[in-house]
Amino acid sequence: MSNSSQTRHGPFCVNGVPYLSLIELALAAKISYQRAYKRLVRGSTNHEIFFGRAKKPTADKPQRRPRGKQLTVGGQTYDNFAAAHTAIKPNCSLNAARARLRYGYSAEEALGIVFRVDGRKGNQAN
Repeated sequence: MSNSSQTRHGPFCVNGVPYLSLIELALAAKISYQRAYKRLVRGSTNHEIFFGRAKKPTADKPQRRPRGKQLTVGGQTYDNFAAAHTAIKPNCSLNAARARLRYGYSAEEALGIVFRVDGRKGNQAN
């Protein structure tokens, strides 16, 4: 039999090896009988039942422009605030640093490069 023959109950032949039933083919392929049966019902060839369908090659996606505005922090230019946060690795989360920007901190202060003077009494850094 050829590799492309479609018999539901008869012998299956994959790479010249005959299998008398779908169960034998599933055991040899190390897949469940249900998976082999589903592949058969969907119209797969014997080779596709045994090995699975070949994946279609995906086209290379074009390079995307980084989102956000360019920003210079400490003399270094970054594509956006998230890239600066990733490179500098401050002692706060990205969302915390963004909240600091919303509260009026500069980019250097938000990322912990420059110390921000705390106006509260008794909170002086030594």
